[in-house]
Amino acid sequence: MKRKTLHDQLRQAMKGSGLTRYELSRRTLVPESTLSRFARGLTFAVSLTTADKLAEVLGLELRKVRKGR
Repeated sequence: MKRKTLHDQLRQAMKGSGLTRYELSRRTLVPESTLSRFARGLTFAVSLTTADKLAEVLGLELRKVRKGR
């Protein structure tokens, strides 16, 4: 079974949170334009700092997983 990428998990959590991108931006201090591009799949790259901020607001936990597991 293929694992979901961090990108996929964050996008799914953003969509399911019921929060607007404006509200996520306000809570995370990540620019709304960045969240918009990320949510629409126009960029897959977010910094670890941004991912951590999103994860915290969305109730997710970031942890390192070894490849091949």
